[in-house]
Amino acid sequence: MIVGTIAHKLLLGAGGDVVIVEAADWRTKEAKHHRDVAIAAHKLPCTRPQFDRAEGMYDAARRFLGGAMDQPFLAPNGHAELCCIASDPTGATLRTLFDWYGNKLSGGLEVWDYKTTEGSANPLYAQRQERERAFQNAFHERVIVIHKPELAGTIKFRNLIQDQHAPYLCSVIEPTEEAMSIARKMVAAAIGVWNQCMSSDRWPGYPRTPTRVNMRSGDEQAWLQRELEEFSDIINNDPFLGSL
Repeated sequence: MIVGTIAHKLLLGAGGDVVIVEAADWRTKEAKHHRDVAIAAHKLPCTRPQFDRAEGMYDAARRFLGGAMDQPFLAPNGHAELCCIASDPTGATLRTLFDWYGNKLSGGLEVWDYKTTEGSANPLYAQRQERERAFQNAFHERVIVIHKPELAGTIKFRNLIQDQHAPYLCSVIEPTEEAMSIARKMVAAAIGVWNQCMSSDRWPGYPRTPTRVNMRSGDEQAWLQRELEEFSDIINNDPFLGSL
């Protein structure tokens, strides 16, 4: 989390102060002392290797963005960590924080979110979080359009995903219009439930009965195709599967 937070600060140019402790890890008393002093001062301590990784991520992300896009995450083109509050037509008060609000780009408004991962930034893998990202994008859209109705239908939402391990590969995920259409309804439902809970002061939790979870249809179809093309012999001859 520390590496991701520092990379976020370097790329966006915003965030709390970082204190670099010249140590390989936190095992020594001296390193722990410097760490505790930084925390007491409400700063983010990190070891030299952690900072070097974050700096490598920043360099890789900047090269990736500079060669392909209209330079997001640069101050002349927009605003980093922009907080926005809106009065929703339903009566709710909405608040959100844009990682990067690119309102000075030649192609129009772009709203970017930056996520780092210990897993993989492979776009095919990142699609598994598509629903969560689309929901966030739809919420962002609602807040923006409340303030600026003329922007409805024109905002581009892009999610920059980056590996935390060298060579710090990046990908950009954009929600489809189909995903946004569903996400807008999910946001409307969420706000509606919030309003109901606020008015009744009743806050129901999750179900107490077991919830059966299946694979999404798209994931299932993708695996079945790959199974047919690459793994059919292995699976057909697997002794464990044959015993079930």
